[in-house]
Amino acid sequence: MRRRLVLVLASVLLGTACQPGPEGAREPSRPQDLGALDASDDAAARGAIATFLRAYVDAPRDGTAPLAALGASRWLEHWVHWLGVQIDAFPGTQTAELQLTSISGTEPVAIPDQPGDLIRQMELTASARFHFQPDQGDPFDVTRVLDGPVRVFQAAPDHWLVVDFTREGVPMSRAFQVLPKDASWEAGDYLTVRMDSFVSVPAWQFDLVVQVHRGSPASLTPAGAQLIDADGKVVEPKAAITDAFGSIEVGAKVEGIVSFDLQPSVKGLTLRLSFSSRTPVAPLDIPLEDLIEPVPIAPAPTAAPSG
Repeated sequence: MRRRLVLVLASVLLGTACQPGPEGAREPSRPQDLGALDASDDAAARGAIATFLRAYVDAPRDGTAPLAALGASRWLEHWVHWLGVQIDAFPGTQTAELQLTSISGTEPVAIPDQPGDLIRQMELTASARFHFQPDQGDPFDVTRVLDGPVRVFQAAPDHWLVVDFTREGVPMSRAFQVLPKDASWEAGDYLTVRMDSFVSVPAWQFDLVVQVHRGSPASLTPAGAQLIDADGKVVEPKAAITDAFGSIEVGAKVEGIVSFDLQPSVKGLTLRLSFSSRTPVAPLDIPLEDLIEPVPIAPAPTAAPSG
């Protein structure tokens, strides 16, 4: 199971210190025309994208603060926060290399509900190669393709921040979902689970905050987290879980991650968390269908009939 945890953590890492993720987002400047950028602004926008990507691949070494300073959206600030949680949770060391081929094009994007704002979109061709050395087991590499649109806006003269980027063909603003503050569930008066965010690509990742209020400490094992369908059938019997949930002391708020393989649909699914404790506690069921919004999985192409 430890090997699967290492692999899943590596997978979700290439997508997101333990203070709750910030709620606010920086406000963009409000330039009045949608014309072409001058040479200075164009160079600054491209430079901001390159700096953001380097901060992303350097986060295992330098921490996530440099990356957080370059982001501009609420979801991205949460994503950076949980990236730090993931880095801290990986049982080993990580390094990465950026292959940046091109940043091309500059297209204005008007935001319908903020008509005075201006966001610029550029096309990126790049990839990131991550090298993982677990404390136990063999090293391995994972490459993530970052080709696609990147959106930035001007926070100050010659100063641009990243609003969104693409990974594995999916905008990260679509793959990463920040849940409402009231997305929390109680197991009696014993413990509370709050779901801060959800990632649907490349794996289903639930970013959770657990607090035990009384009694004895609790723990959550891989077998204690399951996906259940509408008929009560277990769809995924085990999860990959960060070590932080191995012991949750009374009064502490513990951040951790529960991950499953990519699922074809959320319809009828429930996340069941069965905590272990000397204090009696019933399994906690979290209905998912009206809560999370996974990126749809495209159906496999139908083979053409042979003739």
